Amino acid sequence: MSIHERIKARRKECDLSVDDIALELGVSRATVYRYESAEIKNMGIDKIEPLAKVLKTTPEYLMGWIDDPVNYNDPELIADLQGPVLDHFDGDVKKALEFRKAVDEDAISDIRDKNIKTSSKTLPPLTPKDEREIAKDLEAMLAALDDKSGMAAYNDPEDEEDKELLRASLEYSMRLAKQMAKKKFTPKKYRKE
Repeated sequence: MSIHERIKARRKECDLSVDDIALELGVSRATVYRYESAEIKNMGIDKIEPLAKVLKTTPEYLMGWIDDPVNYNDPELIADLQGPVLDHFDGDVKKALEFRKAVDEDAISDIRDKNIKTSSKTLPPLTPKDEREIAKDLEAMLAALDDKSGMAAYNDPEDEEDKELLRASLEYSMRLAKQMAKKKFTPKKYRKE
């Protein structure tokens, strides 16, 4: 991947618009577009260092010398990780960040895969028809939340992790709402208790 592709990809990963980058660097948005489109062939280190800082990465990553875009010396990243996790890894920011990412991915998978265990004892189970209705409504809801309806931040589409988190949260909420409605509105003589 070239420096220009890395600049654009990292900008999108950081959910930054071209205007955000231009404002931080004190250049026009046209200049940022020229950085991203390879119109400016040779960028000086005086341009790359501030750009890397805005993109929360390192000049080495932008130049293509390393493949890891994370700047482990970023004070904001270190401040975000402060506490027992960073202490557990003896201040190794890379290991602490990998651990936090693994925990987040595990939480997403738990939300998606687990059925409502705590409330399943008190709430009625969902029928296959209920499952189909939830799936249909969920797909309609997610289709309505596209880039044109304001779902995208800074005119860039959200990343796959955000989409998956939204999907899991909506599905969990819809299942819970359906079960609560069944419990509340099903007459006692029809309840299976």
